[in-house]
Order: sequence, then structure tokens, then C-alpha cells
Amino acid sequence: SGSNIRCHKCYKWLKYSLAKVVQILAVTWLKYSLTFTLAKIAEIYHLEGLLKDFSREERLRRRQKEIAPLVEAYFAWVKAQNPLQIGSKKTCDRLAYSLNQEKQLKMFLCDGEIPIDNSASERAIRPFTVGRKN
Repeated sequence: SGSNIRCHKCYKWLKYSLAKVVQILAVTWLKYSLTFTLAKIAEIYHLEGLLKDFSREERLRRRQKEIAPLVEAYFAWVKAQNPLQIGSKKTCDRLAYSLNQEKQLKMFLCDGEIPIDNSASERAIRPFTVGRKN
């Protein structure tokens, strides 16, 4: 039955798209702030990488203890941003994505089996899609 199906969103796209925005920004408080935020996302990925060999239960426990506060800090930062001060539509779009997908981006914190991103799935299907015209 479909009642066990849950949708989660991928941090990889968010990390990549914010990094692209940082590359094009002039040196401003926003560039500094986004760079700091990307470092926090990198820390989330680092901690998640340390948990790959743990059991589902232990991974969940450690995520909730070590990673959840970083995720909450990220969303607090996003919510504190003023779109009128940002001045960059791309940046506003990335932050809006975060807010609109907050529940799905946090889904990996509720289940030790849900990955932080879908990189493994993308690698698994790549041989079937490379060279294919959409």
C-alpha cells in the first residue's frame, strides 16, 4: 500500500545551487553569510558520512543528537533572511526552495534508512540514462 511511502528532498542540489550563487556574488555580507552556511551544510555531510556503517537505529539516534541542531540552525538562518536585502533572485529562489521543502529536507532526521540525498540512486540509474535524449 502507498501509506508507507514518504517523500524526502535532496541536500545535494541545495548545496550545489547555493555554491553557484556564492561564486557570482561580489564580496558582501550575503556572500560571507552564504559561505558560512555552505560550511555548515558541509559539516552536516561530514557527520552523515561518519554514520554510514552504523545500524539504522544508531544512525537515527546520532542524526537527532548531532545533525538535527545543524539542520535547525540552517533553517533558522534561512527564515531570518530578508528578501529585500538580498537583491539576488537566484539566492531568493534557493532560500524559498529551502522553506517550501523544509519538511521533506528534514525527513532524513526521522528515519535512519532515509539518505541525506539521492546520489546513490542517481549513480545506479546513470548507466541507463547517459546518452538518452529527453
